[in-house]
Amino acid sequence: MRFEDATKENKKIEAVKYDDFEDIYTKSNYDASQLCKIVSNIKKLRYLEVHIRDPTNVDVDVEVEGPAFLSNELRYFSWRPYPARSLFPDGFQPLKLVVLKLNGRFLKEVWKGCKHLPHLKVLQLRHMWKLLRTPNFDGLPCLQQLTLNGCFKLKEIHPSLGNHASLQYVSVSRCKRLRMFPTITHMKNLKNLSIEECPNILEFPKIHANMERLVELAIILTGIEVLPSSIGEHCTNLISLKLRRLTRIIEIMSRITETLSNLQELDLSWNDFSRLGFSLSQLTQLKVLDMSCCGKLLELPELPSSLTTLTADDCNSLTTFGDCHKNCRWLCDVSLVGGSNINDGDRLLESMLEACMAIENHYMLLQLQGIQMAKGFTPQLVRGNRCRLQLPENWCNEFSGFLMCGVMSHFFITIDVRLSKNEEMNGMDSQHDVCNWEDTRYTVMEYGSWMAYVSFGMLRQTAWWDQTCKALTFEAREIGGPCGGLGVRLIEKKRKSGLTETSTIYSSAGHTPYLKIEHDSPSTIKIQRHKNRMNFL
Repeated sequence: MRFEDATKENKKIEAVKYDDFEDIYTKSNYDASQLCKIVSNIKKLRYLEVHIRDPTNVDVDVEVEGPAFLSNELRYFSWRPYPARSLFPDGFQPLKLVVLKLNGRFLKEVWKGCKHLPHLKVLQLRHMWKLLRTPNFDGLPCLQQLTLNGCFKLKEIHPSLGNHASLQYVSVSRCKRLRMFPTITHMKNLKNLSIEECPNILEFPKIHANMERLVELAIILTGIEVLPSSIGEHCTNLISLKLRRLTRIIEIMSRITETLSNLQELDLSWNDFSRLGFSLSQLTQLKVLDMSCCGKLLELPELPSSLTTLTADDCNSLTTFGDCHKNCRWLCDVSLVGGSNINDGDRLLESMLEACMAIENHYMLLQLQGIQMAKGFTPQLVRGNRCRLQLPENWCNEFSGFLMCGVMSHFFITIDVRLSKNEEMNGMDSQHDVCNWEDTRYTVMEYGSWMAYVSFGMLRQTAWWDQTCKALTFEAREIGGPCGGLGVRLIEKKRKSGLTETSTIYSSAGHTPYLKIEHDSPSTIKIQRHKNRMNFL
């Protein structure tokens, strides 16, 4: 709806959305002052969302008068950036407000004293440059989500937050002057707590209550050096734990590991240790481990048997995988790129493939720095991102799946693989097109190799599946860089080598596959690797 119409038909309008960023090449139609006046004339407003470009220099304070009137029927209020020093006009009773999202550089406080908003569930305060303190939370009995982001002058979070029974999600980030998080005395429903890029917070908040519903905890780039034992005593059901850039991480983890029996995701990236110094084997539910950007890491710890995903990218001192995976039954997604060459990648590959044989609809993805794996792959890789595979008779019964190998650039993000039937390659699979590994472009460190195994069990239920097919064309595309070479071969069926767990048990273990079928048609199937995290909430 046009805003001119809003002033003419203000008795009928209940929702207004204005997004000045929808077309960045078009000049703004309204300035902040006009928008405030228009909103003031809409008497039955229930939903308001305003997102406007600020034409002024960000270093110059230019504020306007806020709306002179807001409807008491308002449920949703989002305004970025909010242009006034005062939020609510006199007479406004926000008793029905459910969502409040603000972004702006003029508000020093959201409101004075304790304001009663009985239905407010979401409060987001982002880039509030002059905000000095949060509101009193006692008047917000239904609050479920609180976000404080980029409030650079924020010094105090009102202590009433620690006694809030309905909160489920709290995120505090980039509040560089904040020195303390309130003592947690009640927060029995909190599921997610994140404190990030708050370097002046030197102590973890004291916990004086049972927090058995807390499943995600993130402490990233703070001044916190010690995690109290109360975490283990009160946070017994943690599933995801992120501890990045902590100076005493080994001491911290050694103190709390024995209470983390339900942990499924552990992020220890960006820490400064050479060896972990404590065992992860007792974390019998752990599925995802991230140790990326640990530049001094010399060896990986012994991995728990439940692990499915390991990421240790940009670990420049790591040269061997060792025997850390010897007990892993489900390890299917490993990434070790951006650092040193791993000298025993072939042994790791064989171990992961063997585990894949135990599960009918399994997959595997391995990424390593350097091109050693690619150089040893048979048949030899073809230059570019396409190759052709002739299929033997009865291939779908005698083999279990496809193993693909590719050369990638170091800023690799994800892979798209397209399988097409009977597509002509015009000689692209000739001997003259195989990779020349003496070529200098393949020897520099910014190249790595990836190996992906896709089982037939993953493909049998698709429209693409056709056991009479005689040849396939494989095409790989890397988002973020070129694919320097590609090869593929069939993997023969093997016995289950002692792994008797069924795919049902595997699926119930909580692992979310990163390799997914994105397109399926009788002629072509597209498989994409997603690097998305597990979702526990």
